[in-house]
Amino acid sequence: MTNGDVLAAADKLKQFNQEFEFIHVVGESMLPLWLALSEAQKELLTIYHKPAFVLLEAAFPTEDSDGSGGIYDWAAQMETDRKKIANTDVTDVQVCAAWGRIVRLDGRTQITNLAGLVSGRYAKAPVQESIGKTRSEAGYGFSGARLTELLPAGYNNSVIELLDVAGYMTFREYDS
Repeated sequence: MTNGDVLAAADKLKQFNQEFEFIHVVGESMLPLWLALSEAQKELLTIYHKPAFVLLEAAFPTEDSDGSGGIYDWAAQMETDRKKIANTDVTDVQVCAAWGRIVRLDGRTQITNLAGLVSGRYAKAPVQESIGKTRSEAGYGFSGARLTELLPAGYNNSVIELLDVAGYMTFREYDS
């Protein structure tokens, strides 16, 4: 699917008569699409009076063929890119910069962006409740049997903190 396809679908929401709260664009995306959807989100809100937020999935960080461009370079570039998004409220355009190895319901293991898990938590949570609650009785955590590890290698607290401060959606692992 191209950026044009995604924008055409977003454009159709202007005439969509059902209520919706968010738009989740599945699949890796980059800054040009984030910028375009930021403008589309503002237009939906201000002109069409349809408040919604956009949830996007960042591309998985890769090293260049010469071994350069590691996770710290990627995180620094992500920080620079986030500053270019015009929406000042980071909840309007959310980009999930977290991946993990998850166990599917059929038992298969898969590496995936964790935005899909976030979408499920948003659907589950009452509007006044944060999906970031960590107590087990809140019901928003992920068991180690389901989410076996955060990826990529080197995705540590310093990278997570940089991305979090920049306004990206991140995941953390807490003891117990």
